[in-house]
Amino acid sequence: MQIHQLSDTNLSSKDLADFLYAIDNDFSPPLSERVKLKSSSGSIHAYSEKLTSQGEVLVCISSDTICGALGFYCNDEKNTTSFISILGVLPNSRGQGIAKALMEKYLAFIASKKYLISKVDTWKDNQAAIHLYTRLGYTVLNEEGFSIKLQKHIPTSTQPHT
Repeated sequence: MQIHQLSDTNLSSKDLADFLYAIDNDFSPPLSERVKLKSSSGSIHAYSEKLTSQGEVLVCISSDTICGALGFYCNDEKNTTSFISILGVLPNSRGQGIAKALMEKYLAFIASKKYLISKVDTWKDNQAAIHLYTRLGYTVLNEEGFSIKLQKHIPTSTQPHT
C-alpha cells in the first residue's frame, strides 16, 4: 500500500469528489449534509476543490482509484497547529490498515513542517475513528453536542533535524 500526496499523482479534485461521494453515507449525518451546513454554496465538489486548493490531501490508490484519503489544513503557522478535515476509506478497502497508514504519513508530514499540534473533530458515535485517534496518541479536548474534539502534541523528538 502506498500513500501519496494527491498533488503528486495524476488524480484531480474531481477524483477526490468521486471518492467522497462514495463514502458520503458512511458518516452520520452524511458528508454531503455536513458541507451544506458549513456554507451556502456547500457541496462535496466544492469541498473537494477547497481541500485541494487550500489544504493538503493524502491518498491511498488502488487500480488508479482512491481507496482512502486524509484531507487536512496545515496553514496555522503561528500556532503550529494542523487540522484534519476528513479521513475515510472505501468500505471494500477497510480492515487493511489504510486509515492508520494515512495517519502515520500525515503525522510525519506535519512533523517535517515543524507543526507541534494536530487537531481533529469527529462525531461521538464514530467509535472507529475515536479508537484510531486515541491509539495514535490523541486525547480528548472536549465534547460539544454530537461532536468530540481531539488533539495530539507532536513530539519534538520525532521532528526531522535540520
